[in-house]
Amino acid sequence: KALVYDKALVYGDARATTHTIFIQTKTWDVTLSDQHMKISCKAHTFYEWENFTDKEIIAMGGRRALDFWREHKAPLLGLARATGRNFEVETRD
Repeated sequence: KALVYDKALVYGDARATTHTIFIQTKTWDVTLSDQHMKISCKAHTFYEWENFTDKEIIAMGGRRALDFWREHKAPLLGLARATGRNFEVETRD
């Protein structure tokens, strides 16, 4: 039984099929869900995070974002893989 609080929004046929992981770092909070990772306010699929270029990361949050990503990319994506998250390209029907 799912509990939804406050102003949470659920769209379409959204479902959680695994536990959500929350991580607090000195810089930003990180949330790992089934197919997405949210760092601060930037939410993207694991596939997208894995494939972003340095230029794209800088566009999201400047040099600070790039420094964060270079330090945390391997551990965050490794944790996602170790806990069975989906790295496939998301397709829309």
